[in-house]
Amino acid sequence: MALYGLVDCAADPGLYPMVCRAPARQSLFAGVIDPDLVGATPHIVRLDDGEEITRLLQGPDWARNLGIVCASDAPLGAVRRQLRYNLQARLPNAQVVLFRFYDPRVWVPYIENCDPGALPGWFGQITDYWAPHQGRTLRYRLHEGALMRQALQPARAG
Repeated sequence: MALYGLVDCAADPGLYPMVCRAPARQSLFAGVIDPDLVGATPHIVRLDDGEEITRLLQGPDWARNLGIVCASDAPLGAVRRQLRYNLQARLPNAQVVLFRFYDPRVWVPYIENCDPGALPGWFGQITDYWAPHQGRTLRYRLHEGALMRQALQPARAG
């Protein structure tokens, strides 16, 4: 089972160069990205043992809300495609906006209050999600159609 970091490069200017050094990564955004903005875009990164980004997300900096982590047997491209379906949200006034689900401060309240009918769209090929929250790591898994939440200590991904 592979672990993937959904890294919010806008959270820290040092994240994008670190993501670029990872051997398996892709922007969650499609198409040509303005070079002035690419360093602040969200990326999916396979978290391989020994990689700098893996150590960051599994160490004390994890609690700095740099992103969330998910697990899947699917390859990076397939996980990216699944997650891209969730990059937009429709507001009550019908306006379509960017949904920053990869920010743990957005992810935790969203997934904990998510309509049960929407959960399969989040899990599909993904078995688990981890997010930092108030000094702990929260693990989310879908079990028999219900969202399961587990609080782990200390705060670290995967």
